Amino acid sequence: MIEKLSPPNVDIFLLSLISMSSVLKYKKINRNAFSPIRATTLSAGLDLKSPYNCSIQPSCKRLVKINISIILPYGRISPRSSLAIHHGIDVLAGVIDKDYRGNICVLLINHGGDTIAQLVCVKNDYPKVEHTDSLKTQRGEGGFGSSDTTIKHRVT
Repeated sequence: MIEKLSPPNVDIFLLSLISMSSVLKYKKINRNAFSPIRATTLSAGLDLKSPYNCSIQPSCKRLVKINISIILPYGRISPRSSLAIHHGIDVLAGVIDKDYRGNICVLLINHGGDTIAQLVCVKNDYPKVEHTDSLKTQRGEGGFGSSDTTIKHRVT
């Protein structure tokens, strides 16, 4: 089904058609594994659930198995914004190498059956590494907050 789109949304629709041409193949490691699913048609990530019920104490971490393995075109495990804002849960490591075929695991807290993270397929570039003596830009070495020139009130 194709939604009727207003002109500003045409680019989004075309981009989604192009980007959905890739295929993510997955295999369940056991019968309790959940399939990765998109919450909505244009969701950036595929929701990942763990069949295990586990928790960790504050300031601690745990590796949670998802019990699927994948042939990944490219990707990374990302936190779910709702878990981050409501429970302070974050993904501590998330890059998945294209040639990895083991059990996908997520480093965080989990309440069995909840969607705990998202698999976001992001294209990866393999640039040639080249040394240079200059990396000058207009911003220079300005770090956190250095480009916030339009903010009048700072949060303290």
